[in-house]
Amino acid sequence: MYYKLSNTAAREEIEKTYEMPFQYPNLYKAEAVVFGLNEVTLPLITIENTEEISLAIWGMLPTGFKEDWPIFQNVTNTLNLLQDCVKDNSWQSEAFYYRRCLVIVNGFFTSFFKNGKVQPYYVSLMTKKPFLLAGLYNQTEDGFLTCSLLLGKAKGIVKKHQNLSNQMPLIIKKNLINSWLDRDADLDELNYVLNNTPLDGLEVHPIAADLFNRDISYDTILNPVSR
Repeated sequence: MYYKLSNTAAREEIEKTYEMPFQYPNLYKAEAVVFGLNEVTLPLITIENTEEISLAIWGMLPTGFKEDWPIFQNVTNTLNLLQDCVKDNSWQSEAFYYRRCLVIVNGFFTSFFKNGKVQPYYVSLMTKKPFLLAGLYNQTEDGFLTCSLLLGKAKGIVKKHQNLSNQMPLIIKKNLINSWLDRDADLDELNYVLNNTPLDGLEVHPIAADLFNRDISYDTILNPVSR
C-alpha cells in the first residue's frame, strides 16, 4: 500500500516542466509528505484536459457515489489500484479505459524490514525534478475529481529497497505520455506503457522513521540518514 507521496516542487516549476498552467493555481501547495488518508489533493493531467493541470482528491470514488469521501475509503481504500485487477472490476475498468491520468510527484516512499525495525526510503529522480505516475480518475456529481495510483510489480532499484510489498507505482516514460492519454489506445498499447516503467535516473536513500508518524512532517524529513 502506497499512501504517502512527496510534492516539493513549486507551482511555477511544475508549470514550466509540463508547459501548461494549473487550472486552479491558488489551490496547489507544495508538501514534503502528502498523506493520502487525510483526504488530500494531487496535481494531475487528465485524458479529458491535456492543456491544464487539474487537482484531484487522492482516493477514487465510483461514478455516481453520493456520500462523503471518508465513508467509501473506510469500506475500501482506493489510494492504490493494482494494474492486474482494474480491468476485471466493472467501475474501475471503466476508468481504466476512459479516464486515465498522469499524477505529478517529486517522489514516493518504500519500506524495508530488517533487524526488527522498518526503515523508510525516499525514491525520486536524481535531478529532483517532478515526474509522472500512472493513475485513474472519476468525477463526482458536484464536479470534484478523485483519483487512484496504479501499482504494478516492483522491480529494479525499487524492489531492492522494499520487502514489505511487491508492488510499486508505475512511472510513465516521457515518450509514452501521449499513448497513455490517447482516448483511442487499445489494451495492448496501454499494457505496453505500464510494462515499460523507466528505472534509470532514479535514486533511493533512507530517511527518518518519522515518516511513519501520521502527524509529523517537516522540511528536512526527506534528507538522507544513516542506516
